[in-house]
Amino acid sequence: MHPPKNPVVLITAGPTREYIDPVRFITNASSGLMGYMIAGCAGRANARVILVSGPTHLIAPKNVKTIYVNTTKEMYGVARKYFPEADISIFSAAVSDFRLKKIFKNKLKVRTLNLHLTRNIDILSSLTGMSCRKKKIVVGFAVETENLMANALNKLKSKNLDFIVANPVQSIGSKNTSGFIINKNSHIIKIPPLTKQRLAKFIWKYIETLYMKPR
Repeated sequence: MHPPKNPVVLITAGPTREYIDPVRFITNASSGLMGYMIAGCAGRANARVILVSGPTHLIAPKNVKTIYVNTTKEMYGVARKYFPEADISIFSAAVSDFRLKKIFKNKLKVRTLNLHLTRNIDILSSLTGMSCRKKKIVVGFAVETENLMANALNKLKSKNLDFIVANPVQSIGSKNTSGFIINKNSHIIKIPPLTKQRLAKFIWKYIETLYMKPR
């Protein structure tokens, strides 16, 4: 059975924010550029793209349905809504692993502060554990400060991914990147230093090759 020519593609991109009070929040340095670039490639290939974006300064690609969120919980809610209909899901967002147990109602004054955190939902594990995961292509990303290959392989297997893109931490917020692509058969493709735009094109072509194979 051949897949449809115009797949539905779900992409998460950018950081998430976990608010401390109405002004302050916990976040990270992700720019969202990689996810936006892949969304643009998919849109130009006539895929029906749903881009779920955390806060960024980027302009949404043309021919892409973009839904903006702030928190990890919000991103999960939108991703869970569209995941069942998606043929391809690409999780490039750098989500916050933790959130505050209780958000302060008013802006905090300057003082010593102890924040009590609790774990956020694991978006990837939750969605890839759904029965509709079968016959979908699911892609993840890993950014690490150490043991890049080992940690990426562990995430690839534990999250039930088709392949993972592993990048060193220096790629966060940069227009350039490097690293590895590792598929579920543990085949490794080394990514030399290049722009995220070039890598996005390569990733999309790689996905298209996988997608067109009978499953």
